[in-house]
Amino acid sequence: MDMTLLKRFVALKDEKKQLDAKLKTIAQTLKELDTAIVPQLIADGVESMNVDGQTVYIANDIFAGPIDGEKGNVIDALKAVDETSGFVAENFSAQTLTSYVREVAADVEAACKQDGRLFDVEAVRAGLPPRIAAVIKIAFVHNLRSRKA
Repeated sequence: MDMTLLKRFVALKDEKKQLDAKLKTIAQTLKELDTAIVPQLIADGVESMNVDGQTVYIANDIFAGPIDGEKGNVIDALKAVDETSGFVAENFSAQTLTSYVREVAADVEAACKQDGRLFDVEAVRAGLPPRIAAVIKIAFVHNLRSRKA
């Protein structure tokens, strides 16, 4: 048995464990910074900024799901609307529902910009069929991202 290879394996496993712990700490710190920075950028009306060769920007994601976890209400509502009845069998795909809400939100956002109205959760909810809007929650989630400038 080549002990050199085993020792190298053990050393790399230890190094990986240390790096995983460091990565976990960095991820937590990034999350805390994101939580602190995003509200400041929103309050200042800043969509993006170049910092040290990277463009830092706010990425907006929209998610949809059942209110209070009541999937049955969402299934009934999706089945009742022709446009969304294909989303469900005896269940529904959360990803497909979210994609549908994002499509509606894109149209609503364009209309809001054109009309000078506020684009928010209530505007998206108003753009959905009422039966669906009544049984899903909609959340805007803001995350800080960067890319090479």
